[in-house]
Amino acid sequence: MRERQFLTTTQAANLLEVSPDTVLKWVKNGRLRARRTLGGHHRIALAELEALLKQRESNTREASPPPLLYTEKRFRYCWDFLGEEKDGHREQCRECIVYRSRSKRCYELKNLPDGFGHRKVFCTGDCTSCSYYHIAYGRGLTVIVISEDEELRTQLALNQYKADFELYLAGGVYQGATLIEHHRPDFIVLDTSMGSKQIKELCHELSNDPRIPSVKLMLCSPSREKIPGCNQQVYAWLHRPFTVEELRGCLLGDG
Repeated sequence: MRERQFLTTTQAANLLEVSPDTVLKWVKNGRLRARRTLGGHHRIALAELEALLKQRESNTREASPPPLLYTEKRFRYCWDFLGEEKDGHREQCRECIVYRSRSKRCYELKNLPDGFGHRKVFCTGDCTSCSYYHIAYGRGLTVIVISEDEELRTQLALNQYKADFELYLAGGVYQGATLIEHHRPDFIVLDTSMGSKQIKELCHELSNDPRIPSVKLMLCSPSREKIPGCNQQVYAWLHRPFTVEELRGCLLGDG
């Protein structure tokens, strides 16, 4: 008999493709059984999640899909966040280098010499006194993996706690598009099992998407394969299946 595995609510949410709040709600209403740690945190047995997944698979395919994971952590650029906080969007932002480059880290550009286009529209002092800085600083890299390989997604979800970057998993292009809209990733991993034609189209679309101008695309497959027309757009290749550690190595250029 295998050792019983327990997951955090965040790991469970990633595996089930729902938000952590949804997992907590299911625990509270009894849909999921959980135990508490000494620190008061919930832990859910992997067997519980597997049973719920099987139950969900047996339900009608016409049922509405579950809410996407982590939608409450939707990424916002500084002009959106501060514009809401300080009397709405300001037209001057459109002239700022941060806006024009869609930079996720405005504070890294603040010290550019005058004339380089940082308008400092919302800057009133040192960055450390800015509410947006405390949200964006230390956020780390954001990675989205788009793969129809359920086993790969499950293993990545179970080992997500090992990642020192934000990891989001999508089972298809539609869900991947929604995650991109919400999280503006630094890296996107595409599984070539979706077919060379679709991969070529995705590489072209994503590399020209104005929402993510600095995104790096990575391909994963059981053996290294070339997708015609994608060489200039692909940053790296990963052998599938891969681990969180192997993904991290590739992000750092060790792969």
